[in-house]
Amino acid sequence: MADQLQLRGAGETGSDAFTGAERELTVDVTNWNLRVHDGVTPGGHVINPSETLTSINSLPDVDTSTASPTNGQSLVWNSTNSKWEPSTVAGGSNSQATTFTWNAHLLPTTNEAYDLGSAEKKVRHLFLSDNSIKFENGTLGISNGNLNYNGNELTASFAVINSLNARLEALENQSNLILE
Repeated sequence: MADQLQLRGAGETGSDAFTGAERELTVDVTNWNLRVHDGVTPGGHVINPSETLTSINSLPDVDTSTASPTNGQSLVWNSTNSKWEPSTVAGGSNSQATTFTWNAHLLPTTNEAYDLGSAEKKVRHLFLSDNSIKFENGTLGISNGNLNYNGNELTASFAVINSLNARLEALENQSNLILE
């Protein structure tokens, strides 16, 4: 047979009047609350399970009454009053992170739904290894130190672009024109 623990109990009136020994537990059988006694206080200290399990405000070291919490806030320890209080944490709501690091793949939850930068807010530099950039219709990569698209070397195209740039610069210099 299993051991059984049975606590002393009474109705609400009897529980309110009873002064239990220090650390003694009793049961209010009217409201079904546990009471912890300190040897001095009549009725002891009520432990209300619905408050204990459903409200953070019932914790003695949490204060949400001084400042009401808002979206994006966290509980932050205030060593002055030894309480947890709502506050905005650096990098939280309305803050800007200066560095973002991770040690796993960065994958969106939905296909073709998110951007990196925008027309107004561009990404300044993109540092990649010597692998490739995948597009829907092809792959841009480096092979033997040369840029290629779908395996075709793009060096000749760059030579043409560089030649055109040199000719435009010569034209600007000769005619004192500024081409934009």
